[in-house]
Amino acid sequence: MSAEDMDLARTRTPRVVALSESAILDPALLGEKAANLGRLASAGFPVPPGFVVTPAAEGHLRDASPQLLESAAALGAQRFAVRSSGTAEDLGDASFAGQYETFLNVRPEGLPEAVERVFASASASRVAAYKDRAEGTGADKHSRMAVLVQAMV
Repeated sequence: MSAEDMDLARTRTPRVVALSESAILDPALLGEKAANLGRLASAGFPVPPGFVVTPAAEGHLRDASPQLLESAAALGAQRFAVRSSGTAEDLGDASFAGQYETFLNVRPEGLPEAVERVFASASASRVAAYKDRAEGTGADKHSRMAVLVQAMV
């Protein structure tokens, strides 16, 4: 996807999506983890409620924060798990498990910062080094990340 296509997709993509809605959206947008959890929840499996902060919010978190906090309040939880849902996180020949940051027991007021830190972890030197080693396995150097926010159980 070209830079222009990515910019266009960001303008058309919601910044925050309910986990229940993620089952019907493109996993290339939300990452496989969020898409799979959305499918499981839609099928009736006991998945903690949550929402996905899409790649469209990256770099615009200040604008997306009210919607993020509103989505968290609607869940009624007091603590959250905040973790990555990369578009190229788990591939046949490469796995980014453990490369990105995860934050547990995050209070609602701490969500914007935690989400921002998860997004920032995609630029960490360890991730860049892994992407360089995984080149040719489908690990796109420009793959995007969404951030999954779920109520702690």
